[in-house]
Amino acid sequence: VSVDEESGQTILAGVGELHLEILVDRLLRELKVETQKISDATQRAITYTQKVIPVMNCLREFCDELEKKIPSSYWPFPNYAEILFRV
Repeated sequence: VSVDEESGQTILAGVGELHLEILVDRLLRELKVETQKISDATQRAITYTQKVIPVMNCLREFCDELEKKIPSSYWPFPNYAEILFRV
């Protein structure tokens, strides 16, 4: 795990599915605890913007790449297009 200095994005490199699951679980636990300590809604929103959104963007990029490589019949989740057009 590293952080791109220019974009501020968290980069996950060389991780397998289990590594990814563990990392997501850890991030959710840590971020939940951290954000629950913040009572001011504005500060909580800033924390989510700075910490949660970059991690989710990184995760989405990883999943987008997997969607391209795995046949849809094996992909257990709705893809991005399906999510957009179901609304």
